[in-house]
Amino acid sequence: MSPNQALLTLHADYIGGEHANYRKWYFAAQLDLDDAIGTTNNPGLARVRSVARRGKKNVQTKAATAQEKSLESATTRWRTAMNNMSQYDRLRQVALYLLCWGEAAQVRFMPECLCFIFKCADDYYRSPECQNRVDAVPEGLYLRSVVKPLYKFLRDQGYEVIDGKFLRREKDHDKTIGYDDVNQLFWYPEGISRIVLTDKTRLVDIPPAQRFMKLDRVDWTKVFFKTYLEKRSFFHLLVNFNRIWVIHISIFWFYTAYNSPSVYAVRGTTQPTTPMFWSMTALGGAVATLIMIAATLAEFSYIPTTWNNTSHLTRRLIFLLVILGITGGPSVYIAAFNQSGQVSLILGIVQFACSVIATAAFSILPSGRMFGDRVAGKSRKYLANQTFTASYPKLPRANRAASMLLWVLIFGCKLTESYFFLTLSFRDPIRVMVGMKVQNCTDRYFGNALCTNQAAFTLAVMYVMDLTLFFLDTFLWYVIWNTIFSIARSFSLGMSIWTPWKDIFARLPKRIYAKVIATGDMEVKYKPKVLVSQVWNAVIISMYREHLLSIDHVQRLLYHQVQADAHNKRTLRAPSFFISQGDKGVKTEFFPRGSEAERRISFFAQSLTTAMPEPIPVDSMPTFTVLVPHYSEKILLSLREIIREEDQNTRVTLLEYLKQLHPIEWDNFVKDTKILAEESNMFNGGNPFGADEKDGSKQADDIPFYTVGFKSAAPEYTLRTRIWASLRAQTLYRTVSGFMNYSKAIKLLYRVENPEVVQLFGGNTDQLERELDRMARRKFKFVVSMQRYSKFNKEEHENAEFLLRAYPDLQIAYLDEEPPRKDGQEARIFSALVDGHSEILPNGRRRPKFRIELPGNPILGDGKSDNQNHAIVFYRGEYLQLIDANQDNYLEECLKIRNVLGEFEEYKVSNQSPYAATGHQAFTKFPVAILGAREYIFSENIGILGDIAAGKEQTFGTLAARSLSYIGGKLHYGHVSHYLSNMIGC
Repeated sequence: MSPNQALLTLHADYIGGEHANYRKWYFAAQLDLDDAIGTTNNPGLARVRSVARRGKKNVQTKAATAQEKSLESATTRWRTAMNNMSQYDRLRQVALYLLCWGEAAQVRFMPECLCFIFKCADDYYRSPECQNRVDAVPEGLYLRSVVKPLYKFLRDQGYEVIDGKFLRREKDHDKTIGYDDVNQLFWYPEGISRIVLTDKTRLVDIPPAQRFMKLDRVDWTKVFFKTYLEKRSFFHLLVNFNRIWVIHISIFWFYTAYNSPSVYAVRGTTQPTTPMFWSMTALGGAVATLIMIAATLAEFSYIPTTWNNTSHLTRRLIFLLVILGITGGPSVYIAAFNQSGQVSLILGIVQFACSVIATAAFSILPSGRMFGDRVAGKSRKYLANQTFTASYPKLPRANRAASMLLWVLIFGCKLTESYFFLTLSFRDPIRVMVGMKVQNCTDRYFGNALCTNQAAFTLAVMYVMDLTLFFLDTFLWYVIWNTIFSIARSFSLGMSIWTPWKDIFARLPKRIYAKVIATGDMEVKYKPKVLVSQVWNAVIISMYREHLLSIDHVQRLLYHQVQADAHNKRTLRAPSFFISQGDKGVKTEFFPRGSEAERRISFFAQSLTTAMPEPIPVDSMPTFTVLVPHYSEKILLSLREIIREEDQNTRVTLLEYLKQLHPIEWDNFVKDTKILAEESNMFNGGNPFGADEKDGSKQADDIPFYTVGFKSAAPEYTLRTRIWASLRAQTLYRTVSGFMNYSKAIKLLYRVENPEVVQLFGGNTDQLERELDRMARRKFKFVVSMQRYSKFNKEEHENAEFLLRAYPDLQIAYLDEEPPRKDGQEARIFSALVDGHSEILPNGRRRPKFRIELPGNPILGDGKSDNQNHAIVFYRGEYLQLIDANQDNYLEECLKIRNVLGEFEEYKVSNQSPYAATGHQAFTKFPVAILGAREYIFSENIGILGDIAAGKEQTFGTLAARSLSYIGGKLHYGHVSHYLSNMIGC
């Protein structure tokens, strides 16, 4: 991609493209009318004026033509303006947007608010007032006059000052104006018109070029209000799941009323009249309508009556009352006045037909798409709803067909089974028990009332139980068919667990070359076997260094150079592992049974059987950043924590517990440690071959190694034990060491696909390593957001320093606080960044490479998201991977990073302009914004809690998500980790 095309597509992603959030907001808020025809003719603002001036006689201004107001003509004008824009202006707009975003702090949680700020800033920048300005605006103007007032408003919603300290207010959610409430104000022109300056002037009445410099005069406390009342109520079950209630209760009524004719039969008979039979069965439609009415009334309690949605709810309620009359009214007439006439029969049949249609409509259509469609309607009044609350990518035809088939099978099986095994079996007991009276009843306390009506009471309980089972078997059929679909999907992807073992490993070398190494631009200078051997050997050696494999197993799994012929030529011999799995005559053991190494290699081999995007050269691959939030999680286990007894009753240390969980890895670790000790002893002049040494004393001498992993208390030995334990616990060190494998993978792949780089530096390994490090730094960044880093105690600081020394490219973002300059002022808080290359100051701390001032303490609500938000400005690249501080990664999985990033479908971008009259059609496809992956729960063997977590991940995170993501029921598969960064920036 050329630089011009790169800038063009970047501008389309952030500002002007069809999927840019700024463009969507611009049209949703109808600011295109504000810019094109002025606020006087903006219909959204006209609605505000008409409400404000209701009852007064006003001369209406002449409305703009329908052509000027139509969305189609507006988008055409927009595309023309974007296409005619110079590259300089595009670069300036992108830079301005990112600058506004980078210093926005909490405003980043309100993307449409940020869009409004950017438009005000862009309008001011293009104005003659700004262009003719000689002096620069004061430093910190944007932070002080725009961001900080908004931040203070949000902070004061949740905190109050008591005795000079900020304490959380005792307010419930429905009384706190939060991020969503503030952000939603900017969706509608009516909301933007509420922004009023201190002198009562509306901001929209000021020319666009002057608005930015007036933002510091806005009294935000009088602007925002609650747009949704987050009440804790069981009515949410009714509002959010009304279709579930309709499907089950209404159809249960249809089934049961049809099979309970004796309940509504004429007194003294067991069979009702035909009109009565039709009408009573048809009341299922009235039941469905009543559920919808109850859901609509409950929804009124969550939406303020002053907001935009109440008119739609009122209209829906009126229509539902009409439908209730149609589906329930005839029953009153038939039951009370005429149970056997011809008119009653016709009414009953029509009522039944209307009830079936109403029930089907209420079951299939979402509430928002009935009686005035805000989702697919053409009115610009509902554009904000379509843009921000109902904007979903269109499913391909095959996925949509699969979705329909799945739900047809689920409810088809459920309704068939429920009718024959629940309702029909209930028919005879109903006929017998209706009207039954128990005689000769006398009770000391209740008389004969309870006993006489025992049959009716029992029948009512049976009805309730039947309805309960009617709900439960739906979930049963969902589990069955979802599992079948998921397994079928796994077969279609080539990732079934029943894929033949022999096929997986016999073809593994070819698959490593085809799916991990080979790129379309790669020149074949070496045999694939040579390239595969480098990757495979690196994976095996990494497992040896992690003490997953012993040296004996490593020798059996490595590629070896052997003598080829008499001319001293050497060749590579592949490990027999690749061919022995299907040969029963070969008894070689390559892994200890059930070991972690076996699981990892099996998963790696199995994953390469699936279809995946073709990798591109490392030099061309996009840059990505891994971001890990950290608060108080353990960085590295201390020796005291490892060998201290947690419970005096059990007398078990953490180390002993880990040794029991990982006996093979502990044995490998001890063997490795003993070798190092012997080498150290030889280097220091000792004699490991003493003649007086006996086997018994040798074994006794090894007891400390097998007990605590070291014999000498030297830090280098105790540290090894601490690292071994930390890599098997939920520590930050495990996460950092695991995801730093990305750097190793990039260097390995770059070296394999560019052998000329190795030849260029000859035998100078230092220069070669620097070149590989340079490439890894270009493509990969790792940021840990340690908000408490500046307040770490001595132990935490030492552990953090150990991380920086072990991984110098690791970056740590933290909150740096400066005392107030004057009494009564607040402390200044900065977002700072250090890495392993930062200068160490005399106090032991490191000099920050970057410091960005914040409007205040960024931790206002959820600590994790706020922690990520303050550090996100330090990410680099096109993609972002968000990881928790207790996750891990492996080298063999990191080798697939180019394939993973290829899932975003951005490796091949059209050379057309996204703004051209015809070229923009190549950019209409919805971009892939989030990407999930299967997650292995490594704590599954630690007890019942770990087993439950692992089972949940296997079922919901993998098995269920595989089918749900295909049919559009879930927007991602597995554990979300990768994000398209410009979507986060928007």
